Amino acid sequence: MTLSNYFITPKFIIKHLKKKGAKKWFFVIIGGILSSGPIYMWYPLLTDLRNKGLSYGLIGCFLYNRAIKIPILPIAILYFSWQYILILSFVMIFMSVIQGLIINKLMEVKNENCCSI
Repeated sequence: MTLSNYFITPKFIIKHLKKKGAKKWFFVIIGGILSSGPIYMWYPLLTDLRNKGLSYGLIGCFLYNRAIKIPILPIAILYFSWQYILILSFVMIFMSVIQGLIINKLMEVKNENCCSI
């Protein structure tokens, strides 16, 4: 945690989230998996990132990937097998991106309907 606090600063996050395409999604996925602590501690950072232009879909993808916890993986592998956990992790990552894209589309429709009056 000390190394992540030293190297991953808010400026570092904002710099990488301004990138286009798949890099941004990859960064959000990794960030969600590596994030720790209670979810309410992340709300101020996510609000700040949203105000700086981060889409709702990327925020949803981040929150979805918080369900994959590295410290829990060894015990999950012991109970369920590494094949199951590997497939489950890939499905969760894939579905987080799909859900993020759906959220982005829904928010576009909402904004079009809101402003077209």
